[in-house]
Amino acid sequence: MNQGDTAVSKTKIWSTGAVTDSIWVMPTQTTTFWVQSSALGIVCVDSIEVQVVPPSPAFITSSITSDNSQTSVTLTASTAVSYLWSDSSTSQVLSVYPDSTTTYTVTVFDQNGCSSSASFILATTPITFLLDLSTQTVDAAKGVHIAGNFQNWNASTTSLNFNTSLGAWAFTREFVVGDTITYKFINGNDWLDPHDVLLNGCGVGQNGDRWVAVGNVSDTAGIFHLSSCDALPPVNPFMTDTISTCANVPVQLTLPTVLSDIVWSTGDSTQSLGVSSSGTYWVTALYPNGVVIQDTIEVIQHGSPSTILSTLGSANLCPGEYVTLSFDTSYVASLLWAPSQDTTSTIITSLPGSYYVQYMTNSGCVGYSDTVVVTSLLGPSAALTLSDSSYFCLGDTLSISAEPGHSYMWNTGAQNSTIQVFSSGDYWVEITSTSGCMTQSDTVNTVMLPGVVLPVLFTSNTFAANGDTTNIQMIPYNQAFTYTWSVIGGSIIAGQGSENVDVLWQGTPGDTAVVQLIVDNGLCLDSTTFKVFIATVGVPESISGEIFIYPIPASQEIQIDGLSDPLSQWSFTIFDPAGNQVLKGWLGLQNSVDISTLAGGAYYMELSNGESSTLKRFLKIR
Repeated sequence: MNQGDTAVSKTKIWSTGAVTDSIWVMPTQTTTFWVQSSALGIVCVDSIEVQVVPPSPAFITSSITSDNSQTSVTLTASTAVSYLWSDSSTSQVLSVYPDSTTTYTVTVFDQNGCSSSASFILATTPITFLLDLSTQTVDAAKGVHIAGNFQNWNASTTSLNFNTSLGAWAFTREFVVGDTITYKFINGNDWLDPHDVLLNGCGVGQNGDRWVAVGNVSDTAGIFHLSSCDALPPVNPFMTDTISTCANVPVQLTLPTVLSDIVWSTGDSTQSLGVSSSGTYWVTALYPNGVVIQDTIEVIQHGSPSTILSTLGSANLCPGEYVTLSFDTSYVASLLWAPSQDTTSTIITSLPGSYYVQYMTNSGCVGYSDTVVVTSLLGPSAALTLSDSSYFCLGDTLSISAEPGHSYMWNTGAQNSTIQVFSSGDYWVEITSTSGCMTQSDTVNTVMLPGVVLPVLFTSNTFAANGDTTNIQMIPYNQAFTYTWSVIGGSIIAGQGSENVDVLWQGTPGDTAVVQLIVDNGLCLDSTTFKVFIATVGVPESISGEIFIYPIPASQEIQIDGLSDPLSQWSFTIFDPAGNQVLKGWLGLQNSVDISTLAGGAYYMELSNGESSTLKRFLKIR
């Protein structure tokens, strides 16, 4: 402080206590500093505010950048005017990827020249990659390599060495904790050589890359097989070491479609191989990108029983027959017959059906036998058919018939389907069908009833005209019998049921009227007829006097008495009961007629001399 030219003594004091003309201050915060000066009793005070603006604290952020070609760590310092890193870099961002744990420090300066520092420890940890190439062929000249995003996917720069203690190819290096490494193994040093491609879900990216996340501790990736998520091949062709199959059951060994360049131990190169015998089979093939796949399988075919069903007896069964079916139980643990549900080795059956055995062998194989068809044949019917009642009358014939269409042996010796029976007895037949089935028929007991002895009908004249009445008689007559008369060409006007009837003729002139007599002895019926010729004009008178024929019955000849002379003018005509002419001639000089040629039975003899005629009935016996 000056006053004029005279030096004036003055004093000074600072708020810090200093008494110098000037002071240096280093406030840690904004501070007001003052100074007091006095001279000549005058005191002056002044002050100044020193503002303290601290620099922003320095810090470092990190991020891992990983793309398909390179991986790196980006360290970014907090915003400042200038930077100075521990590696002398002066940019805000530092891209690094250390191969060991490293501390990075940065000092940042603000616009006031103030600075602050920060450090960042970038930790690494070792990863060991292991590859099993025991199933592959390694070219020693090319070696084995690993390529990934940590070295720009170069197939020839990062090699693996064979670790004899592990029996695998190995590579180890440090990676930044928190990083993700994508990589592939290469059996060679070029991408054209066999190399990884993970197609089964454990790979990443469109190329099927491997990957590993780097943790805080050391890690091992593998042991891996090429293109596999583990030490096993990427595909297992057979999925098992052994296949057991039942005898005669072929096995189809089929490889995944992803495999190519297939070579089987049999020399085949197909995708599938049919195997029909026991043995060991191997295959070699290529997985995508040249990875060799090998596998071996043993096929075991178990023994099997015979499928033949043995039969004792025919399987075509007649009624009452049965057949025995048997199955060989060698190798068999259990069996079940169908449809009978039996569980024994042998069954006896009489039922039709398709028989077979479902069996399980001692090795658990299920199989089926051949099928035997058991047929139930129809035997002939045992029923016999009668033409009438088994009770029949003397002179009648009874027909007994068996079912047609077979072979026959009757107890009479006959061999036709029908026999004629003329007497009482028991009758049966053995019937054999075309299929060989034999049936013995029912037995028929027949009874021959006493026959009816028919009387002889006669009248005085065998010619009549319409309107005439004729008495018809019978010989002999038995009151125990029932007689029924009937007439064709006339009507009975008296005597029905008696030994003679009166008949009124009403036939057409020129026709023959027929009188029928039915005789019933209570058991059998028989009938006889008598013919009368209806004349167009009056009927000649009958021969006068009595005409007799004898003997009745006769066997050789009939004698005739009572005819007028001469005998040579008399003719005879003999009719059977049906009115059929059976014999005709002239008497000549004899009064007898030879009837030896006639069959036994009743007959009518008409005697005529041209003017008169008569009709006589006789019985011929043998």
